[in-house]
Amino acid sequence: PDRLQRIRERGLIRIAIEPQFKGLSFRDAPGRPLRGLDAELAQAFAHWLGVRCEFVEHPWDRCLQLLECGGQRREAEVDLVWSALPPMPGYAEVAFSDPYVFLPYVLARRAGDSRINSLEDLQGRVLGCVNDPAALAVLENLGLRWQANLQQPGGRVQLANLLAYNDQSQIHRCLLDGVVDAFAIDLPIYHWACYGSDSPWRGQLEILPGNLAGELWFYSAAVARKPQNASLLQALNQFIASYRNSRDYRDLTQRWLGQTYNDPNWSFASGVHARCAGVEVV
Repeated sequence: PDRLQRIRERGLIRIAIEPQFKGLSFRDAPGRPLRGLDAELAQAFAHWLGVRCEFVEHPWDRCLQLLECGGQRREAEVDLVWSALPPMPGYAEVAFSDPYVFLPYVLARRAGDSRINSLEDLQGRVLGCVNDPAALAVLENLGLRWQANLQQPGGRVQLANLLAYNDQSQIHRCLLDGVVDAFAIDLPIYHWACYGSDSPWRGQLEILPGNLAGELWFYSAAVARKPQNASLLQALNQFIASYRNSRDYRDLTQRWLGQTYNDPNWSFASGVHARCAGVEVV
């Protein structure tokens, strides 16, 4: 049966999301509702469909598994995943939506730490990042070398160490506490932490200007690549195309990224993007 029809009949859409991504999907305190760019966009999509939104909270690196089976015994699979996903090669069972946000990949430091102003200043220092293959590939291509890739040609900055974090609850504290000297990260995961009026780290962390990745990254939502999900994916793309032109979207990105980013290489009309070579974005 058609999934979108089932969602509308039950009046509820179930969305897998990582609950520890500051700036994207997180809580101010236990028991509070999720907030952040991803959480609020997912809720806006549910409202647009005319249904309630139920978040199924799960670690980011395993969210896509919930499209096939529930995370708990006797729990059904989710309808979609909305959690900082780049369209990734190799996921033949997943269909990704059009991008819902574009963003730079940035370098953060402790506020006022004038020792670190560029990648070259990381020589002999410890860098943190999220354990994401795309992020690790960018850092390696930029010439950063650490214990695991010392023999790769093209190195220009040798780190004392690279710490790749799976636990999203640690990725701000590790920099503040000096476990790492800098952190390479997707902008929205650090923007609120550095500059949000209610952030506990406001004034203690800061983001260096620029984009380590060279071109903008983007996030998409995802459904299982099955015929019954075609209308849900179509509705999702319709919502994204419409909502990205709204004042609500501009306000949302201003709050969680500091501005709205657009990539001139992406065409919503054609669904084609230069960075998606070899990746089917349905």
